[in-house]
Amino acid sequence: MNWAFTFISDKLEIPVGLLAAMCSVESNHTNAINWNDAGSPSVGICQMKVKTAKEVGCTASDRLNPPKAVECAGRYLAKQHKRFKSWDKALCYYNTGRPLPSCEYSRKVKGRRMKYIVKKFQIDERVADVR
Repeated sequence: MNWAFTFISDKLEIPVGLLAAMCSVESNHTNAINWNDAGSPSVGICQMKVKTAKEVGCTASDRLNPPKAVECAGRYLAKQHKRFKSWDKALCYYNTGRPLPSCEYSRKVKGRRMKYIVKKFQIDERVADVR
């Protein structure tokens, strides 16, 4: 699965580890269905709703195919980044539907991203903190 995060992040110009960290926060990389949300369920490793998936040209079933789900989530995140010119706002929008300048979700994702970078590249955490 790591190849999908790397390939899609490169393709969509998403910072290294951000997409993997986001999906980790969403579902701990499990193909889950979350019925706790009002309305339609959040589905797959990226916990996308069907409306969100369709907005970036993905089908409802794409959400349960991990590599396709990562690409769908990546397209949506990149679209929001282009719109708001901020990864924090894009992450907050992905999670809440609002372009907050910062939110707890964004902080969680960035924390997991740091752990991912340190583990993947085996570097000192102080060196990896590039914003």
